[in-house]
Amino acid sequence: MTNRFEQYVNKENTHSIPSWTTVDIGSAYKTKISNTPVTLRLNITNILNERYWSGVASYSTFAQGSPRTVLGSISVDF
Repeated sequence: MTNRFEQYVNKENTHSIPSWTTVDIGSAYKTKISNTPVTLRLNITNILNERYWSGVASYSTFAQGSPRTVLGSISVDF
């Protein structure tokens, strides 16, 4: 789970973007294929597909948060 608190978008600290929370999950599975160790990984960020403003940069600009993202990987030990 990722939590962020309210962030101000101007130097006077009078305007802010709301705080936000996303839920992330991940898993890993270790096995052997042809007697070679293999690890399969799957990660999902922002599983509930929350829409939010993620951060404040200079000159009162801010960025939209990342949508639901699925990442997979395979690691093989030689």
